[in-house]
Amino acid sequence: MKTKKISIKVGKQEFPCYPTMGAMLRFKDATGREASAMTNSLSDMATYLWACVSSASNREGKEFGMSLQDFADAIDTEEMESWVDSFSEVEEDTEDSKKK
Repeated sequence: MKTKKISIKVGKQEFPCYPTMGAMLRFKDATGREASAMTNSLSDMATYLWACVSSASNREGKEFGMSLQDFADAIDTEEMESWVDSFSEVEEDTEDSKKK
């Protein structure tokens, strides 16, 4: 599956946001569970989003440094929905290309 690289606004700044191996490790460090065991709960989704932003920012050399709690305080439900929708689009694109 091809990773879709997006950016999201957190507070007044834009940050890269995409899954990496580091994001999966950050999720496990924060929750004690593998990312593959992630549920559809808001807390899991917010934690994984934070992990993706933190890891992608680190990968691209962009200063991020927000704690999970500070990150959760800075994002709203609209930003969360946009992020979830962006990954749904990737899944749909992947399914469409498999049909061809």
